[in-house]
Amino acid sequence: MSRTDPNKRKPCSAKRTALLVGEGETEYAFLCHLKRCFVERESGIFVKVEPAHGGSPETVIRTARKLLDQRAYDRCLILMDTDLPWPKARPHKVDRTRITYVAAKPCVEGLLLAILQHKGIVPASSMAAQCKKVFYDNYIAEKKRTDPKAYEKHFTRDVLNARRKMCVELDVILGHME
Repeated sequence: MSRTDPNKRKPCSAKRTALLVGEGETEYAFLCHLKRCFVERESGIFVKVEPAHGGSPETVIRTARKLLDQRAYDRCLILMDTDLPWPKARPHKVDRTRITYVAAKPCVEGLLLAILQHKGIVPASSMAAQCKKVFYDNYIAEKKRTDPKAYEKHFTRDVLNARRKMCVELDVILGHME
């Protein structure tokens, strides 16, 4: 017989923490869906997803830095569109404030099309309006773009794992959740 009490609580251990900031509501919904798919309760990492509510890239970066100042996150990731020019002083990978920048070219819908490997359109060289039209016509209705559950049908865990090696941006995002 074991002498340990099965009802005794295990000692708490410090979790790693990650902050994911989406530029707008669509980015926020997609990041929430990824969190739901990949972050498990006992995984040892706490992931918080926050929206920056749109605006210029400077506004999004300022919002992420405010959130970083409020809590002690180990790392931060910002998912932003490239339809507006980013600040020149923005570092390419990680700056001393632990922020990683992920570019959704030309917009988040373009990134989603790249993940799904949609035929007939190259998101990186297409216009944002064209990517949005194709994505909303073929995959998720524009009215449901802010609902994380709407992404479940096309972006399953198996699909995301399979596309991870082909889409660098997706790999970086998922790397922050591990």
